[in-house]
Amino acid sequence: MNIKSQVSMVIPAFNEEESIGSLLDEIISLSLFEEIIVVNDGSTDSTKKIVEDYPEVILINNKVNSGNGTSVKKGILRATKEYVVLLDADGQHPPQAIKRLLDYAIDDYDLVVASRKGNKNVSFFRMLGNRILEAFARYVAGEKVEDLTSGFRVFKRSSVMKIIHLFPQRYSYPTTSVLGLLALGYNVGYLQVPEIKARRGGKSGINPFKDFFRFVAIMFKMAIVFAPAKVFLPFSFFLLVIGLTDIGLTIYFQNNIQELGLMMTLLSFVIAAFAILGEQIARIRIEIGVAVANEIAEKNK
Repeated sequence: MNIKSQVSMVIPAFNEEESIGSLLDEIISLSLFEEIIVVNDGSTDSTKKIVEDYPEVILINNKVNSGNGTSVKKGILRATKEYVVLLDADGQHPPQAIKRLLDYAIDDYDLVVASRKGNKNVSFFRMLGNRILEAFARYVAGEKVEDLTSGFRVFKRSSVMKIIHLFPQRYSYPTTSVLGLLALGYNVGYLQVPEIKARRGGKSGINPFKDFFRFVAIMFKMAIVFAPAKVFLPFSFFLLVIGLTDIGLTIYFQNNIQELGLMMTLLSFVIAAFAILGEQIARIRIEIGVAVANEIAEKNK
């Protein structure tokens, strides 16, 4: 099997002049790709100029900084191969692990994530935040999620095209893609890559505290899109328990029923009905989205 003919490389880059040149040298030396795409996200340093010195690299320039998610989306849409490798430009992700990811992904998975599980190069607070996010993602998806936010991954392009319209402008496309593909029943795998390290230079665009809440908001959004019952039914049950408890206590101690208990009970039934209706709407939306993606894919053949 000729891997080279099946794989595109996409690298989003923003102000990565310290690492982008050496990274491209390493990737090109692997001789794994006919198509290498760098999306320069409005860099204000010499990132663009450095990439222009590599004639074998396709350069896409965002006129302004549009965000990581936008850059990844542009790169995937530009790619022409069946598998797309995503790699950060900051030097964290080891190019020598790409072949292992591809061998693991091809013919078996729609997405393979390079997992940082057990990696000592990840800070404690980031690791803790990731574990909390992954626990929530496991609940939403109902499946194992080993590393939700790693940007080092391999997509099957025909599969990710079904959910690419859901990618956020900035962070976090990794979260969105994992939950989206799992919700649609695609195969998501994880391969531990202990060589992943801290960035070589430049400045990370992620603020651990601010972006943690952004990641949580994205996951709630994805849960509502793909599995609203998992968000609203537990809340409905919680209100029902409060309402019935209040009704029971007021009957026992005061021999009457107060408005609060009735309101809570009625509200729980309204939210439950909303959850069930939302689940049906979500299913219809998914089916329409997949049908449209399939139609576009057929036209592009």
